[in-house]
Amino acid sequence: MNYKLEKIPTEYFSEIYKWRQDPFAVKHNPFTPCDFKKFTKLMSSFETRLEKLYSGNDFKWGIFSEEDLLAIVGLSSINKMMKTAEIGYQVNPKMRKRGIGTSAVNNLVRLIYKETDLRKLIAMVAFENKPSCKILEKLGFKQEGLLRKHFLIGGKEVDERIYGLLKGEFTSL
Repeated sequence: MNYKLEKIPTEYFSEIYKWRQDPFAVKHNPFTPCDFKKFTKLMSSFETRLEKLYSGNDFKWGIFSEEDLLAIVGLSSINKMMKTAEIGYQVNPKMRKRGIGTSAVNNLVRLIYKETDLRKLIAMVAFENKPSCKILEKLGFKQEGLLRKHFLIGGKEVDERIYGLLKGEFTSL
């Protein structure tokens, strides 16, 4: 499915904040603890205009179906010299297992490789987050390594898989 990546209106911030309490999300993500006020400030700081790629900001977009927020996707750790960046994504807990994550990440990668000079995208995933690994592998990302006990999630040390996708390897779904 083709989804448009859009700026996330502030009225959706409370919904995304609630996603952070979802048991699956809590199990697999090292969320920075913050109250809603700090979260709103963080969400408001994200950029969406790719002409600002090397501004030093992280990027975040929403994937919408009419008025429903289906997922969020983002770009961080952007390295101008190496032409690399890390992607991230989260699917609305009510919308999982419908192919939305795969479509959202596919659209993000297609946009990034079409509109920027980035040559490689990286994704870091908690070792046991099998649905996220499936999304990446389906899109051609290769597991490039394992960082042992790299994440601290809920006070527990968790291994982290590193996936990479070179621009020339990507074939959009």
